[in-house]
Amino acid sequence: WYSRFLLAQVDIDRIKRVVRRTRNWFNWLDEWSKEGEKLSDKAEHAIKGGDLFSARNMFHQAAGCYHVGQHFFYFDDLKKEQAMHEIWRLYGRAISLYEDSERPRRIEIPFREGTIPGYLRLQHRENMPLIILINGMDNLKEIEQHVCAEHLVNAGFNTFVFDGPGQGEMGYHLKMIPDYEASVIEVLNWFEDHPFPEIDGDRIATVGFSMGGFFSPLVAAHDKRVKCAVGNGGPAKLKLIPTGSRANPILKRCFPHATGLDTYEEALRYLDYDITKAPHLECPFLLFHSGNDKIIPDGKKHAEIFMDWAHGEKELMYYPDGEHVCANYLDEVIPKTIDWLLKQFGMKHLNLA
Repeated sequence: WYSRFLLAQVDIDRIKRVVRRTRNWFNWLDEWSKEGEKLSDKAEHAIKGGDLFSARNMFHQAAGCYHVGQHFFYFDDLKKEQAMHEIWRLYGRAISLYEDSERPRRIEIPFREGTIPGYLRLQHRENMPLIILINGMDNLKEIEQHVCAEHLVNAGFNTFVFDGPGQGEMGYHLKMIPDYEASVIEVLNWFEDHPFPEIDGDRIATVGFSMGGFFSPLVAAHDKRVKCAVGNGGPAKLKLIPTGSRANPILKRCFPHATGLDTYEEALRYLDYDITKAPHLECPFLLFHSGNDKIIPDGKKHAEIFMDWAHGEKELMYYPDGEHVCANYLDEVIPKTIDWLLKQFGMKHLNLA
């Protein structure tokens, strides 16, 4: 999963060093926490020396280290939560070193028993599209979504990244819900009620990977304010994911953690995500899927269901040897996503509306 770790802004040689010294999976979070702490100390030292650019980068990478450590680590809830708090702290330190005009802006949107926490990044001109990035089961607005947002901002888009029910920061207040799309619709409502001159409310897209690859087209099917959607590696139906002895051990711990339920099977029944139960998708849709996905196996089957369900303009990028969320092809997936969005919103080339 080195590609996923690189997406967390952790240097490849640092990854190799930590992996080499980790004795077994139970030491995984401890070793990555040590690395994150070391980088955090270096960043604070850099600030004292006036090296703010170095400090900012090291804070981001330190947060990435804690994330790599806690990502899919469900053996010690206390250690996982402690790592999460370090991620939030370090991300805050990192973005405090941005210029005011470039700094991600903290947004909190009330939703049911909790608050949807997110970060908004705006262009320096009016009426540009807004891309809403939707997490997977154990991805974070401060890590993978920050990196994806950076690419999109550089291409001329406004971006909003957030943790929804059962995810990241919000997951400690509200667990994952069967109608997850309602949380994103509330995000859309908030932006409608709080207009920004930089955002063209008629040009909004959703982008998601892993479980977010299911939520992204789902939201677009339910709310016509979303004009196009990108999904990567999401399940079309949870009922198709193996259970029992064939279940992926990561998912067996991930789903109970996200839902607060006791067992994997109980969580799957409770969520019952099935794209064919949603209204047919009418807006343009770009889907990525993989043939060598150990998390969501039989990607071809899931892709076929999505493609049959979507009735509007649609495009499938299928990688027969791709890993989960096409992680070994992200060098193609991210630029393709941006080019597709540019075309959908009539932006002929970078930074030109």
